[in-house]
Amino acid sequence: MKKHALFGRRPTQRPVSSISHTRTRPRFIRCVLRADLLVLCLARARLLQPDDVKPAGIDNASSPEPPAGLVRRNSPAKELSLPALKSLGELAEARPIIIQDTREQIGLPLRRLQCVIGTCGEGDYQISGVVDWAVELKGSLDELASCCTGHARDRLEREFFRLRPYRFKRLLIVGANREEEILTHPYRSRINPRCVLGSLLSWQSRFDLPYVLVSSRERAARLIETWAFYHCKEVVQQANGLLRSYWRSAKARIPTAGDIDEPEEPPEPPEDTFT
Repeated sequence: MKKHALFGRRPTQRPVSSISHTRTRPRFIRCVLRADLLVLCLARARLLQPDDVKPAGIDNASSPEPPAGLVRRNSPAKELSLPALKSLGELAEARPIIIQDTREQIGLPLRRLQCVIGTCGEGDYQISGVVDWAVELKGSLDELASCCTGHARDRLEREFFRLRPYRFKRLLIVGANREEEILTHPYRSRINPRCVLGSLLSWQSRFDLPYVLVSSRERAARLIETWAFYHCKEVVQQANGLLRSYWRSAKARIPTAGDIDEPEEPPEPPEDTFT
């Protein structure tokens, strides 16, 4: 039994004409407005040709200039130039500044270079102003062994993966001079020493991350200072080499690729005349 028969009501029906007019007309208006808006956006972005935007009867020769903010497709490109380094000569007296991460509880005794405490993007030590240099420090063999299993290993490998594009990266381990000392099990964890050494070798091949073993924290601090100094020295030498090559080319007036004129085609030989 139908519902309207139970309650004594009949379903109200609207005329078909009113339904069609009320539903199709606003939809048609919205479609037209959206089409006009799309055409204006495409014209603004210069994705359409001028003939597609202009009404019929207007010639391209008499077209006005494009409004401000729009650039013609055939406009000349801007010259490429490096940023000015006015204080480049002062780098001879400057020294690198080492940043020690705030999560590092016991810092290394850095004495030859200035060390400040800050936030490092990756690793435990970075150089201020250099984005492709990082050192991950493990202060003892106990800390290294704890990072070879469980969630600590996963977290450490994710950090090593983020270090892959770095130009200089090292895993610095304090507590041993050679791999044979790790095999003597000089830590409290029950993990097999061969697993610890195998983890170091696998990280070195998988993430291109060399590891360095040192016996004391003083030796580790001296290595970090040496690595930072020579890395910054190489960066400065590359900048000086770029500047010297520019002045040499300017002094010799070496023409660039855009200044070299294309060779003219040889003239055609005269036609033979027979008398």
